[in-house]
Order: sequence, then structure tokens, then C-alpha cells
Amino acid sequence: MGLRTRSLLLAAVMLFSMVSPLAAAQADAPEPNAFGIEYSWSNLDDDVLTLTGLSMESILSDVMDSADDAGMDLLLAQANTGSSSIMVSNSYGSTTTLNGVEVLPRITNVGVTHGLVMDSAFDFLWDDATAEIDMAGSISWDNMLNLAITHTEYVDSDDLLHAVETTMTSVASQDLTLTLAGSMSGGEETINIDTTFSIASGWEVTEGVLEVGLAEPSEVRQTMASMGPGDTLDWECTFDSSEMPASQMWGNEHWMMDVCDDVTGSYAGTSWFEVELIGAPSDLFDLPAGDWDVSISDSVAVSGDIGVDEYDGMTGWFALTETSAQTITLADGSTLSGVLEADDAPLPYEKVTPQPTSFDVAVGGIPAYSTLGRFDDPVLNTMMHWEDADLIATIFHELAHQVLFVKDDSEFN
Repeated sequence: MGLRTRSLLLAAVMLFSMVSPLAAAQADAPEPNAFGIEYSWSNLDDDVLTLTGLSMESILSDVMDSADDAGMDLLLAQANTGSSSIMVSNSYGSTTTLNGVEVLPRITNVGVTHGLVMDSAFDFLWDDATAEIDMAGSISWDNMLNLAITHTEYVDSDDLLHAVETTMTSVASQDLTLTLAGSMSGGEETINIDTTFSIASGWEVTEGVLEVGLAEPSEVRQTMASMGPGDTLDWECTFDSSEMPASQMWGNEHWMMDVCDDVTGSYAGTSWFEVELIGAPSDLFDLPAGDWDVSISDSVAVSGDIGVDEYDGMTGWFALTETSAQTITLADGSTLSGVLEADDAPLPYEKVTPQPTSFDVAVGGIPAYSTLGRFDDPVLNTMMHWEDADLIATIFHELAHQVLFVKDDSEFN
């Protein structure tokens, strides 16, 4: 496995971007408010039927009936369990002083909880006078995400933005397991199979904090308030003030640029993976049982600080749809009028969030690998998709590993 630097938690960014527009729309409301949405994955088959007219139950039944017509006994089953929820709350903190200016913290808390298990299984039997196949198998895919974000904007009495702060913790994992058990027989020979393959990965961000200050108060909120249906806003906060153009507008497109002058933050997290193969039929090739069993795992813990050198500034985009203003009825029976529908959120939301969740490493594939002397030929067909010079270099490299391989030293190897 190879390691690359700087992998971002894209799932967290996308989820936060999805809920940000509503937080922005509520920024002027003095009262705290909260909203959320939850989906039960056990309803997935029914929802697919409603949206597409395709019944998963009918599809499986048709496949089993076709197998029966062909003289095979086939049983198929699948089920989805779990739920996903996004909860958002908006509130105000106590007035504080920032660089000699009284500012009011506008606080948005976002909680994402997701858990999904998708299970599928089959049981198959076919025989005739000369052969028999009796096999059962299953596929299970589990994935989980818990994400907690607190985003704070510091605004003055004129609704000018002075600074933003984001804190975040998260944990996520996914696990795919395949099992196959049964036998195949023909003539006087029987092959027994009992194999399990699993692959899992995940991460945990135990600390993610980022604070960004602006050189001058930004009017991004005033620009948002002046927008109407169909308008868009591009906003950028950069550390290079040498060529600061004025804000501009082309038709319905607003463009703004501010200067960021202070960044502090820190992050800490862990990423990991596990791969396991048990019960591969090595005896078919006259090798001892279990000789092909493989178990590989690794984890990397990282931490660090974020400053101007590690932060590229903030850029973002916000758009209102063409839909006319709406009136929304709240849970307590009161209404909000003049509410516009937004496609996306302005910064600071989108780029502030990922930086404190950065990892120093990520796990990825590699084009060549050592078989550590298990095969006479160390170069496999998966390594032969290069020009002649690269292929020759790979051959000599892998031949060298037949003699020398340093355990736990990936860089040297």
C-alpha cells in the first residue's frame, strides 16, 4: 500500500455544505432555532418502488423462478437496516470583544449520525447424474459516520463579519464482508469451500479547531441580504492583498473579495485499514490448508497545527433558485415569510470546515508489490502495463526483493 499526503474528509465537507444554507438563512433570527431530518434505510425498497416502479422483491422472485425453470434450487434474500439523520441548531452567544470591537457570536451546531447495514445472501443447489453444486454465500456492507461541528461567526452590530471559528470531531468506518461455503463434486472428486474475505477502513478526528480572522470587516452578509431569486454570490478571502479588486456584479452574479490576516488551528486524528482472507482453497494447488490466508492491517495517527502557511484562504459560492419567496410554517404554528430557496452556502462554511480535519496520510493502491518469494516469478500480470524501460526496472526491483526485504520499512522497500 502507498501513502499520499493531505487527504480531506470530503464526506464531512459535503454534509456540512448541505445543511449550511438553512443556517445562513436563519442568521438574522434573534431566537434560537433547530431543525433536522432522519431517514430509515429499512424503507429503501419501498421508496425505490415508489420512485421507479421497480420492486426489489419482485426482481428477486423472478430470478428465483427462472432458476427453478432451469432445474436449480436458488434462494435469494436481502435486507437494509439503519438510519441517517442531520440535526442543525442555531443560537447566539454572549457579546464579546474582538480587536476592540463588540461582536456577537452566531453559533451553528451540526450533528450527523449515520449507520447502515446492507445484507444479501443466497443458497444454491444444482445436481444431475454426474455432478452437484451446493453453495451458500453472503455479502454484508456496514458503514457508519458520526460527525459533530460547531461553527461560529463573529459579527458586529452592523452585521459585518469579523472572524469565523470551526471545531469538529468525527468517526467513520466501513466494512465489507463476503462469505462462501459449500461443495462442488463431480465423478469421484469433491471440492469443499469455506472462504471469508473482509476489508474495512475508517478514520477518527479527535480534534479539529480552526479560527480565521479578517483584516477588515466583510459585507458578505449585506450582499446576501440584497440578493433575490436567481442571484449568485462568489466570495473569496485571500491572504494576498496586493491586487485587491473591488466587488463587482455582472447581471445576477455578485463577486466579492476580502483579506484574511490571521489563522490559528490544530488537528489530530487516526486513519486505519484491515484486509483479511481466510479459507482460500490453497489445497487445490497442492499447498497446505491455510497457506493462502492473509491478514493485513495498519493505522496512522497524525496531529499538527494550522497557520497561514498551511491555509489557502476561503473561497465559496452561494446561489438562490428562481423560486419565488415562500412562507414556512414552524413547529410552534408561527410562520416565516419571504423565505428564499438556496442551492448552496457562502463561505466561511465550505472551506473552513475541511482544514482542521486534514490527514497527513491516506491509503491508496500501488502498481507493483513484492510476493516475498511465494511465487517463482515475482512479476505478476498486474504489473506489466508499462513501457519496456519501466517494466525492466520493475523486474529487477522485484527480483531484488527475493533476496532482501526489510520488514516495516515501506520507504526503503
